[in-house]
Amino acid sequence: MSRAAQQHSGLTQQARSKQAFTGVDRTPAPRPWYKEPWPWIIMAGPALAIVACAITIVLAVQNFSDVAITDGGVKRGLVVERTDATKAVGAESEQKAASQQQGPDAAAR
Repeated sequence: MSRAAQQHSGLTQQARSKQAFTGVDRTPAPRPWYKEPWPWIIMAGPALAIVACAITIVLAVQNFSDVAITDGGVKRGLVVERTDATKAVGAESEQKAASQQQGPDAAAR
């Protein structure tokens, strides 16, 4: 063996013994969480759902916020209630619809 090889092997043995003595590990340091792909992949689903929800709310407010209630309801704040007159009208229209589904003979009975 050459002298350089002996010195190199000697240094390696010294480094190993020093490493064992000091407990220093030569493995690379772990990467921070934001440099790993899996947290971003996991967070992508909920983030897309939040964006889609925001888009849906914006579209609903922009396009349908000024539409009047035509079914006979009364809007009080955020609550929409049917009035008594519209309940009666709704019941009559339901009866007419039921009689039309049964045919003309059912209405004559």
